[in-house]
Amino acid sequence: MKLLIVDDQMSVHKFLRKMIDWPALGIYEIKHAYNGQEAVELIQSFRPELLVIDIHMPITDGIEALKRMKQLAVKPKTVILSAYDTFDYAREALRLSVSHYLLKPIDAGLLTDILLELAAEARADALAVVTEGMESLANLEQPADRQMIILQDGFTALGIKGFAIVTVTGMAPSKGSEIQVQEWISQGMIRIPVRTRSSREMLFLIGLHDGKAEGSLYDLCAEQLAHWRLHLSSSISMGISGPDCSAAAIPRLILESRRAAMTGFYRPEVVHRYDGTAFADGEIRLHLRRLEQAFDEKTQDGYSAESLGQELRSMFRILREQEVEPALAYQTCHRFLQSLTRLPSASSQSQADRTPPLTEWMQRFNTLGEIERELFARLAESQTESDNVLTKVQEAVRKIKGYIDTHCEADLSLQSVADRFKTDKYQISRTFKQQFGENYWQYVTRVRMEKAAELLMETDWKNAVIAERTGFLGGSHFSRSFKKHFSTTPKEFRACRMKPQ
Repeated sequence: MKLLIVDDQMSVHKFLRKMIDWPALGIYEIKHAYNGQEAVELIQSFRPELLVIDIHMPITDGIEALKRMKQLAVKPKTVILSAYDTFDYAREALRLSVSHYLLKPIDAGLLTDILLELAAEARADALAVVTEGMESLANLEQPADRQMIILQDGFTALGIKGFAIVTVTGMAPSKGSEIQVQEWISQGMIRIPVRTRSSREMLFLIGLHDGKAEGSLYDLCAEQLAHWRLHLSSSISMGISGPDCSAAAIPRLILESRRAAMTGFYRPEVVHRYDGTAFADGEIRLHLRRLEQAFDEKTQDGYSAESLGQELRSMFRILREQEVEPALAYQTCHRFLQSLTRLPSASSQSQADRTPPLTEWMQRFNTLGEIERELFARLAESQTESDNVLTKVQEAVRKIKGYIDTHCEADLSLQSVADRFKTDKYQISRTFKQQFGENYWQYVTRVRMEKAAELLMETDWKNAVIAERTGFLGGSHFSRSFKKHFSTTPKEFRACRMKPQ
């Protein structure tokens, strides 16, 4: 906290220096002026939070000096000291928003109480200024030079000689789960919460009152993280920036702390200090893209859950070993999820319902471990659904086989049969082969040929009639198909079978 004392009497300056315990009031910087003109010039560069000023002084009196100070962006809390108990002076002081009007001779006890009250008000004002300025910077608003000066003055008023930024992601701290602020104060720190646009991110400006406090910062943050993890179900990540003492460094420190907190995506159980290490990006993108394509092909080809699980484990191992940029890791895992929703078992629910948008996905999961559990849960769910679907398809295919045996003259195209039995034609084709060891069309052709051979032997029907009774398009089509299957024409087959033995 800074104080400017303005009085033309040297004795007043000496008296105040001797009689008031300034450090006890939190006032560590004091400057002196001896007339109003000097005060006006000094106050613009010194920018004190508190001002004690006399009225009657040479060159420029106190009232005139206060009028000129009205143009200041941030005005100090002001106490007037005067030997004149006049209504006009008091009225003018009120008009200039002076906080207190004291008569000389000075009552040191009364002045101490007043300054203690004003110092508390100044600290509250400074805290509001710092909080507002930090929220603007945390939400990526470009700061003006004047804003940075005001922010630096706020640090000074709060006794902050250095600071660091702490980013907490994955939760919004509740009042009931915070370590007592007194613990931070006792370690020479002040902790200022800073809201951001994200409901899952919180920033803290940790003000350091002395150099020793920096050494306790990590331990207090680790204690705070452990405390929150006991009270909150979601995963929490915490990152700490490097220290600095200039408000101009705040944007950089915010980025550092956010970058450090991102490391918690892989290891959320500890507090992470910013060390300048970069996440893997660039060439790893191509490798991950190949993994995505291979996984997608396997899901479409109906690979087993065990095979798909091996692909998932390989992908997560690479993400962890390489510490891939978290945004890229989110994108990769999201694409793997999309592939899982394209499994045949997922056909009963729309892909949009099963796959949330990427932004929602990133909000829902804070760590790679949470994403890993979700994907394996989806895989297990898909496998269960797949087993249920397979049982239904197998039953449908059994009925289809029976239908073919008794209705070989019908339209037995896959699409027609699929429509009749309300089953996917690709599942029919795949399951028929698995269940009976013969391709669907091979079986249909064999049944039709065997029925045609039976009719050739037992009737004298012409080829056109037999073709109609066995599902062929006409006599010519039937004859070509019959010769291809039996290596003889229908006529030769009938003649051979009709010869006496």
